[in-house]
Amino acid sequence: MIELSAPSAESNSWKQIFYYSKKLPCITLIATQNNFDILFDRLSNCCEVKMPDGEVMYLAFWDPAILGVLMGQIDDDTLHIKGPVMNSEQKNWMTEKMAHWWYWDRNGCLHEISVDKKAEGRQESIRTLTLTQSQVDDLVEASSPDQILFHLCANQPKLIENILPSKRYEFVRRVLSSARELGLESMQDLVNFSCISLIYGERLQSDIGILNLLQQVKEKKIKLFNAINLLPD
Repeated sequence: MIELSAPSAESNSWKQIFYYSKKLPCITLIATQNNFDILFDRLSNCCEVKMPDGEVMYLAFWDPAILGVLMGQIDDDTLHIKGPVMNSEQKNWMTEKMAHWWYWDRNGCLHEISVDKKAEGRQESIRTLTLTQSQVDDLVEASSPDQILFHLCANQPKLIENILPSKRYEFVRRVLSSARELGLESMQDLVNFSCISLIYGERLQSDIGILNLLQQVKEKKIKLFNAINLLPD
């Protein structure tokens, strides 16, 4: 988090922001009339949130994929979970010190988060964000495509090399939807099913032998790990 002056054509910092923001979903911009310390203090409090069991979770809200889900950014078509994960009180507390908040999505499109400028001081009862189990589940699901993609690129790069990098996220989202229909939950199963989808392609929808095995997985008669060993050549 850095403090910037007003945008300027001569500013190297702003040049880098506008260059990298369209290439990687890694930057958000905040406009505020408060000083840096006040804003930093508020956002620092948002980094650690309490789980339903009392455990503390580190919330990477600066990640545009997470920020959009938290706020329920309806114009961001790249979000796997639309949200909003936060309720109105939580959103207003998080954005209370801001006049505007923007982020670029993974396709390089700019979005502005809705900030309730009339909500100043209404959320003083909140000191630490406490999430419900439903909110935690939504955040876990929202980050699942990126986790799967990370494991594929790290461990099975040959399988995914024929898919353009710009198309990989949407591919994984489609595979994840099919995996959920089969009742798959663990990251190992989700990654393995993604590998199967890459290997067999359209055969996954037409090969009777494969379909029968997947039906058995769905009916929990066999685990995916065991089904893999029975797949046809």
